[in-house]
Amino acid sequence: MILLHIKVDEALKQEIERVSKERHFASMTEFVRDAIRKSLEDYRAQHALELINKKNLRAKSGARPSRSERAKAVDELFELKKLARNNR
Repeated sequence: MILLHIKVDEALKQEIERVSKERHFASMTEFVRDAIRKSLEDYRAQHALELINKKNLRAKSGARPSRSERAKAVDELFELKKLARNNR
């Protein structure tokens, strides 16, 4: 694990403390880790949807997505399903 230093203003720190206590996180650090994980999951999901939409547009225009493009989209969807299962 790496050490990551960030600076936040006092108001944000207080809000992180408040929410982490309300949600019963062991520490502010655990809350921040969870927030980063969820943000990355959202990014991956959005990226996968963009790839699918891009491929659908190409398919409608008559151009087929390449084999590697299809494989990448499938891999990302499986990864998202795994993440969703692990977060239940």
